[in-house]
Amino acid sequence: MVYLLSLRDKVDEYKVLGRIAFTATEYEEAKAEYLRLLDIWYREFKKDYDNNNSKYYDSERCLIARLK
Repeated sequence: MVYLLSLRDKVDEYKVLGRIAFTATEYEEAKAEYLRLLDIWYREFKKDYDNNNSKYYDSERCLIARLK
């Protein structure tokens, strides 16, 4: 979550500076970090899901799928 907020802040900063987009390098770095974090979140979710196997986790599973 902190990472997404930092990206939002960077976008806001760029808007103030008159920039309209990340550079290709910045975009690829942000995308790689996002996917890395998403993979960590998924592994944590999967560990809990395998231990508890509850319908409670279906909404989290759907969220992870949408984020990916």
